Amino acid sequence: MKKSLFLSIVVLLFFVLCFAFSKDCILLSKKMMNTFFETIFPTLLPFFLCTYLLLETNLLEFLTYLLQYISMPIFKLNGYGCLVVVVSIFTGTPFVASLISSFLIQNKISKKEALVLASCCLYPSWSFIYLTIGSFIGFSSSKVLCLSIYFSSFLLLFILSNILLKKEKFVSFKEVKNNIRFSLLNFNFPLILRKTIINSCTNLIVILGTMVYFSLPLTVFKNNLFIQALFEFSSASFAIINSTISHKISYLAFTFSFGSLSLIMQHHSMLEDTGIKIKHLLLSRLFIIPFTFLFLKLLT
Repeated sequence: MKKSLFLSIVVLLFFVLCFAFSKDCILLSKKMMNTFFETIFPTLLPFFLCTYLLLETNLLEFLTYLLQYISMPIFKLNGYGCLVVVVSIFTGTPFVASLISSFLIQNKISKKEALVLASCCLYPSWSFIYLTIGSFIGFSSSKVLCLSIYFSSFLLLFILSNILLKKEKFVSFKEVKNNIRFSLLNFNFPLILRKTIINSCTNLIVILGTMVYFSLPLTVFKNNLFIQALFEFSSASFAIINSTISHKISYLAFTFSFGSLSLIMQHHSMLEDTGIKIKHLLLSRLFIIPFTFLFLKLLT
């Protein structure tokens, strides 16, 4: 009851902001849409399309078969869980959240595995941090940012998996081969391409809508980079890049390690069938942020 009341008040405040600062909201919305269609959409769409299509062929089953011999001893994750981690690096969230939900529904991962993966694989895509942000701050700096976030996330993955998960049995090569054969026999490229485009665009529209909605408070906190980073990471990223502040890398490290409420909500919206609560995602950020700065210090 208290949680619902609090969220209702927040929604009401956002509604008031939209009308009280209507001119600023329209300008901010235009700015967010320009940022989205100029950078985020062309950056993420090819990865979404290629990854979705590849998953439909089940050819990645070979990769899950090989990865399980690494992930099972270290993280107690089966090959599918390890595949989620690999895919998350390239696509980030919310795509990886959609993949976690899909694997859970197909019984390829357990509920506890889904919880661990959802908590640890919550960050922007490698293409956004390394390619998009790297084109402004330099690719060597963006590489350090990427590694700092990934190392801290993998550390949390190691801790949670060894606490919550039990070691599962290995998937046999025969099972993998049969899954691939079945998928290839039923592979209808035009139909699957259409499905892939719809799923990819749906995810991207969710990203855009969440970006716009959580950018509304920025009409009030225009000059506060910390508040911007809390609400919407992409606009905060470009605000940090274009600012005259020193220690831009530290500000970006906080922005990407926390992820912003916008990114967390995008992530959580794709996990609706898993029963994972948003508090688990927020608690994981409390671990990731300090360790991101620790690895950032070690790598620079």
